[in-house]
Amino acid sequence: MNELIQYVLHESFEEISVDLQYYAKKVKFFNEQKKQIRERISRIRKTMQDYITSQEEILSTIGDDDQLANIDLQNALQKQQQTVQMMSNVSKVLHDTTMAVIRKSWISEKLSYLTTHFSQRLNAWLSSSVIYFNYHKL
Repeated sequence: MNELIQYVLHESFEEISVDLQYYAKKVKFFNEQKKQIRERISRIRKTMQDYITSQEEILSTIGDDDQLANIDLQNALQKQQQTVQMMSNVSKVLHDTTMAVIRKSWISEKLSYLTTHFSQRLNAWLSSSVIYFNYHKL
């Protein structure tokens, strides 16, 4: 009977050993699968990190270009404002000059008219006075 118990125990042990080996292989297989997946994830992370880094570099370059473009835009707007101001000043000078010419011309015209008119009246008066004096002198 002792032998029988030992035989049963031995067989049990063998079966358990086979089951343990099976489960050990299964665990090893899944561990290998996990290791491969972790390695893939690590490579993907590195690739993604490299991609993110390159995109961030591009973004920072674009940010620098954007700032330069904004500065160029501000300079162009300032030049445009200066040009408009200069054109406004030139327009005002032209207007003032034109008005001065018109005023001078108007004044000259009026002065010429008044001088001519006054001269004619004075001559007429003088003529009538001379005639009057000559007439009464006789």
